[in-house]
Amino acid sequence: MKFEGWINIMHMYLRCAGFPNYRGRNEVKNLLEKLEHDNMDKMRAVSFNKDEMRWEIKAGVTPTMGICMMGTINKENGTYVREHYFPYINSEDMSLNLPCFIKRRIDYDTYSGVIDDSKRDISLIFRINNTFEYLDRFLKRKSVAAKAVYLSAWSSCGRIILPLADKGLQSNNDIKIQQKKFDDSFRNFENTEYNYNEPDPENTRDFSGFGSLSEELNMYSCAVLRMNKEDIYTIVESYFIPCGIECEVYSALGYILKIETHKNYYTNEIIYDLVLECNGIPFHVGINKCDLEGEPVVGRRFKGVVWMQGRVEFEKDSF
Repeated sequence: MKFEGWINIMHMYLRCAGFPNYRGRNEVKNLLEKLEHDNMDKMRAVSFNKDEMRWEIKAGVTPTMGICMMGTINKENGTYVREHYFPYINSEDMSLNLPCFIKRRIDYDTYSGVIDDSKRDISLIFRINNTFEYLDRFLKRKSVAAKAVYLSAWSSCGRIILPLADKGLQSNNDIKIQQKKFDDSFRNFENTEYNYNEPDPENTRDFSGFGSLSEELNMYSCAVLRMNKEDIYTIVESYFIPCGIECEVYSALGYILKIETHKNYYTNEIIYDLVLECNGIPFHVGINKCDLEGEPVVGRRFKGVVWMQGRVEFEKDSF
């Protein structure tokens, strides 16, 4: 079986899966060809159109991590043309029991998932790593409604920082005094005859959303007061913020819930599989040991930039 690959550029997160020294196109090409040869028995293929076949190989490099390669079959000469690849992580831990929207990317037949979590006030975009399952269900007219997501991520640079103290905000008398001042200053507004959900007909001012504004100002004043004496990471417990121009990349800070260590089958590089909790969302993060600053310990926090991906669980067919 002959392969042709015209996508041999290095994926930015290839080093995270234990391949930090594969930088040139020839090196990446040789690596992908070896992974394809060693994992031919794991190939999956679907008839995308009447005259087009798509294939996928997931080559494992640890028990839960690997490289996914995708392409088409050239019917003229029977060669397998590799068109795309990316590192993946398999997670068996459910992150969100919520539906998500699935959208095809512009540049290739890869798909992204979009989740709007109103309770956490988060809109999350991630790369779907079980694309072929989605395509197979779609072509067979099975249900492609997503009911849950198992999130994972890669990080090429991370740092371990200490957790917050058990107390802190409650023991700061200055902050309590400052909070009381703000509460008193807004109490007069809350006792007026205005309906905050509707504009005042005799006044152009609109007080809708004033209650949430009061809370945000309280939080802001407390943070400013604490920043005079404390480091920012003793104030912020965790966060999940979009980072850069890539929609699937985030800056994350979260607690470490679980740690597993894996060794790459091909390079013997050590890879950490960290289970984090950011803003109440648990997910796996894979990072090369050489890219992690500090010693990971359960209870400490991880800070870094992550590329989000995940496996979508679909609704069962009704028939």
